[in-house]
Amino acid sequence: MKILFIPLSENAMAHTLRCLTVALVARNKGHQVLFAADKKVSDLIKKYNISVFRNGFESRLKVGTEEYYVNLRKYEINAAKKFNPDYVINDPMFSGYFIYRSLGIPYIFLTNATLLPCYAGSYGLGPNKKASRSNNFFGYLYPKNILFPGIQKTARLLGLEAPRTYDELFDLSLKIFIPSIKKIDP
Repeated sequence: MKILFIPLSENAMAHTLRCLTVALVARNKGHQVLFAADKKVSDLIKKYNISVFRNGFESRLKVGTEEYYVNLRKYEINAAKKFNPDYVINDPMFSGYFIYRSLGIPYIFLTNATLLPCYAGSYGLGPNKKASRSNNFFGYLYPKNILFPGIQKTARLLGLEAPRTYDELFDLSLKIFIPSIKKIDP
């Protein structure tokens, strides 16, 4: 099986390391793995003898602009076209959705709990709904009110079907959950 891993760009090492860990397990089980990653993390990935697709896309565009996200998604779609994977695993952003909509390749999120639709404002998906809404930028309201409209707009700019709801991003993905480490995520 061929698996394309797409960690968050912008030198996001935690996301890259999670993908790398899963990629090493997959490779040890006989699967072919490839990363689509920026220059900042590609040297780390290559140390493990894993190929990295780079198509000249670097963070030369201003992060946060429409142009940046549209071009980044085009780069990721191009990586999927070239590699023709059976699955895409992305962490934590929604590259897989755009690849699925453009090429029909199934995707899996390797993501933070705060981005899940069922997240209620506290780490560990606990019942205390007031724990971190006010002090956690990435928690509760951010995914649905800030991130999701950007995903919809990027899809439209790429000429792809935009997700109608935030939950649809997850409904279309394959459902595989990796348990957290209890010591650091209650």
